[in-house]
Amino acid sequence: MSQTLLFNETKSQLELLRNFIVQKNGEDQTVTLTKGDTQIKLQIHNYMAYVNGVPTWLDTWSMIKDGVTMVPLRFVGESLNKDIQFDEGLIHITNKN
Repeated sequence: MSQTLLFNETKSQLELLRNFIVQKNGEDQTVTLTKGDTQIKLQIHNYMAYVNGVPTWLDTWSMIKDGVTMVPLRFVGESLNKDIQFDEGLIHITNKN
């Protein structure tokens, strides 16, 4: 099962994306998420992402489904120093100590 986070331009679906600055570029199909000192850049259908300019391989790529951009939840969370646990359909997001 793909572990992705749904969001749109006006409202995040999970607390994790609250207070993010989200920039979409339709020409090169990139999404840039900025929160505090962390900048995450993803490109639709690309297994390479960048965290503060450092390239990182993804287990799954970002995609657009029914006009909604989907990004890998675990990757975004861990890039923000969060612990992401999936348990029988529940998602637990906590700060790492």
